[in-house]
Amino acid sequence: MICSCLLIPLLHSVVEALVMSFTKFISNTALFPIGAAAVWVLGEALLSVGTLAFPWANIAVSLTGWLPFLQTASLFGKGFISFIIVFVCSSLAISVFDKKKVFAFTAVIVLLCNIITGYVLWLIPVEKSTTAETAIVQGNVLFNEKWNYENQFRIFEKYTEMTEEAARNGAKLIILPEGAIPAVFKENGRIHKAFGYIAETYDVTVIMGIHYITDTEQRNAVVTIYPDGSLSERYDKLHLVPFSEFIPFSDFIGKFIPFVEEFSEDSGVYQKGDGYKVFQTEFGDISPLICFDSIFPNLARESVNDGATLLAVVTNDSWFNDSVGIYTHLRHSQLRAIENRRFVVRGANTGISAFINQRGEIISETQPLVEDTIYNDVYNIKTISLYTKTGDLVLYASVLIVIYILIDHIRRRKNGKNTIAPDRNL
Repeated sequence: MICSCLLIPLLHSVVEALVMSFTKFISNTALFPIGAAAVWVLGEALLSVGTLAFPWANIAVSLTGWLPFLQTASLFGKGFISFIIVFVCSSLAISVFDKKKVFAFTAVIVLLCNIITGYVLWLIPVEKSTTAETAIVQGNVLFNEKWNYENQFRIFEKYTEMTEEAARNGAKLIILPEGAIPAVFKENGRIHKAFGYIAETYDVTVIMGIHYITDTEQRNAVVTIYPDGSLSERYDKLHLVPFSEFIPFSDFIGKFIPFVEEFSEDSGVYQKGDGYKVFQTEFGDISPLICFDSIFPNLARESVNDGATLLAVVTNDSWFNDSVGIYTHLRHSQLRAIENRRFVVRGANTGISAFINQRGEIISETQPLVEDTIYNDVYNIKTISLYTKTGDLVLYASVLIVIYILIDHIRRRKNGKNTIAPDRNL
């Protein structure tokens, strides 16, 4: 949609412009690296709040190719990784432009400390217990096929057959992706009865994404079907995708783009849920995250604090096809695993489905755009990471640093001193 292509990139551009503009107020060279790092962390945090929240791109996501380096996210979150990288890069830049070797020395020390700590955390064993074998079912239903009514029954049959096959192969916990069946899910309805029959017949637990509709609202949700055929409490997606699952500022935008109001009333607009859920199963306490939920660290952290021993991400990334989007989205799940020291099972409609351990390692994964079922043992982990306990301490510290820099700027201006940082072309 035109609005999403304009407003969300505009928001990111404005935030990044504010971040770079703020660095001009850091007149004390010694404070520049820490000030630049702090304001960068604030910038990333701003993209996680508000109606247009879309924290898709951040520094930590780009470093999943070097997992030991990211292990300190289990101490202080992904914001700490961003802080370290910006601090190091700023220090090295100053050492080059201002010919001050102490900044290069500091950068190397900070970088080495993070690397060493990361490898130590990598090697520390985590107490875990084995669950039954788990299967992730990837039906590979393309976006343009999924919402064609003529394909509804074929998709329903495909997922029931693949789920039953997984159960026959010995899986005891089966994960289906976001909105697996393009039809309304009702308690004791056709979908429930079909998967309930499989659950009862093979003594398995099925976690699946569903579409739930009442007389007044639609929900993108997840339920668990237990071995006796009963249903868990429904989890409704908390973070809806702007301009895809809901229309921000629809009353205002509708004045300029008339079809927006019609879209809001008649098309796929969802209402968000009222809180996270933890499904209690015989295999452990499992917290679901639906698609966009998985790029927000706080939701996973809160559910783990509430007892979740395993995270289950269900998603439909079919509109990404085989583009960089599916790989970026997968990396967010790796970060959630590291931050909370939890196994993550990730079921994606067209890929990439994956088993991810508590260090962020991908144990097993599917190829994109193929029909597949993968199997692996997953582990319940009850140990709570420091980040899970304390939250975004780096963000709070960054706020204090930025406040101090602003006060220093005002004080210098009042005293008639230079208040603008020298132009280093950083």
